[in-house]
Amino acid sequence: MSCLAYIEAARKNGTLDIDFCQKLSDACEPSGSRGKDGGTNSLLQALFKVMPLDDSWNDVTTLSMVSYQSILNVAIFLAVANRDPLVGLQWMKGNRLSLLSVPGSKCRLYETMSVMAIIGISKLGLPKDLIGMIELLRDRLKPLEGL
Repeated sequence: MSCLAYIEAARKNGTLDIDFCQKLSDACEPSGSRGKDGGTNSLLQALFKVMPLDDSWNDVTTLSMVSYQSILNVAIFLAVANRDPLVGLQWMKGNRLSLLSVPGSKCRLYETMSVMAIIGISKLGLPKDLIGMIELLRDRLKPLEGL
């Protein structure tokens, strides 16, 4: 919930990177993910996915998506919360509700996105269009390398 509040505050303060949100959305769904109103809400809803609690994710492709959605949500958060992903990371390290607030913990999101981009289709079973989004996330999160 605190991440949602941060996204709302970033939108209100004008630091939410809406242009990058649209890039991510276009990479994953080339037809565009904005709703009929074309607003930021529908764009964010298209990017941040929830984990289904029922058995609606029983096919292989959806199962692989569900397995990796939480890490993708964190990567998307850090990539869009501010134009500089270090700002979001520092906020998460200061947030006592985050596991990154534990002294000595590392997020390793850049490294994770790099591996997912390389082996995503063959080993993880991720759809090809999602790999494009993961590559954009990897490039945006480059300043987090080693952190």
